[in-house]
Amino acid sequence: MNMQKTSWAGKHARRAMPVALQPPFSRSLNIGLVAGPDFSLISLAAVCDIFSAVNQLEQADRIRLHRVSITGAPVPAAGGLLFAPDTGISCLYDRMARARGLDAVFICCGEAGISTFERPLLNLFRSCRRNNVPLYSIGEEMRLLVKAGLAGRATPHWSRLAYLREQHPEAELSENLYHLERQISTCSGHAATLDFAVKFLAETLGADVAGAVCRQLLIGFPRDSSQSQVKVDYHRIRNAPPHLKLAVDAMYDNIEEPLALQEIARASGVSLRQIERLFAAHLSASPGRYYRGIRLEVAKQMIEQTDLTLFEISAATGFGSANNLTKVFKVQFGKLPREFRKLAKCS
Repeated sequence: MNMQKTSWAGKHARRAMPVALQPPFSRSLNIGLVAGPDFSLISLAAVCDIFSAVNQLEQADRIRLHRVSITGAPVPAAGGLLFAPDTGISCLYDRMARARGLDAVFICCGEAGISTFERPLLNLFRSCRRNNVPLYSIGEEMRLLVKAGLAGRATPHWSRLAYLREQHPEAELSENLYHLERQISTCSGHAATLDFAVKFLAETLGADVAGAVCRQLLIGFPRDSSQSQVKVDYHRIRNAPPHLKLAVDAMYDNIEEPLALQEIARASGVSLRQIERLFAAHLSASPGRYYRGIRLEVAKQMIEQTDLTLFEISAATGFGSANNLTKVFKVQFGKLPREFRKLAKCS
């Protein structure tokens, strides 16, 4: 798949009529787009299509997108499709050396990308900082930014949050969809990248440009950066009573040090008996069982995705000991934690 020439709108989409837009300034923006192995296709495509829509609406190259891979070779997405870059990462260093040669860098890497190219990625991050080129992280490379202490605040995907908090307690990590800063901005990825890119347009080219792009791409109301990520099974309580949503939020917010059920009831504003009724009616589970399931899902993700010991994982998910975690894990998933880890490493 050559992402340089295709977009979600499709090559047969009707050409949009130009609109009169009045951005803060009229010069073109030069933006580097870096893809690393196993990148999220939906994240990268969101950026490509939103920037392409700007040029389509104005019938001009308002955004010049420099598509790059670290080596210059095609890069596979997590689903296997190939991203065909224009050139290698050295192109960005050349542009940084010029006045107004590079206005921003968007980067999207998967797990394989950060493990294989950690050094060149860190060099790119530091070069952006030295040259005052804003960096926008929309993939797994955010973990490198946190590890290196380069991101003042980061918004990792919820599945990585417990692990990163355990590994980097000094970091300021948020469950929000994205966070914009002057130098390094981060996004939880996937569909949230649409909101992230629209907000970038609003701040760089103006609200009129961002609004026109939303109308063109049928984006209803872009979500604000303060909105939290959708968590595991949260769709099941989308239409549930507010008290139940508050109880579930309290559970997700207290993984490492689980709350007593009475505390959860207080956080939701109703009695313990009423909370038990709500969980039974809407989730077919007791509050305790549902809470344990949330913590076990987080533990499973850490077992599959990290090299932390069972003792460390049990501490991070509130199970107290490796033996206790192993026992409830086997009941929940039918396999021992070490079996899950072995399968994850083989896949």
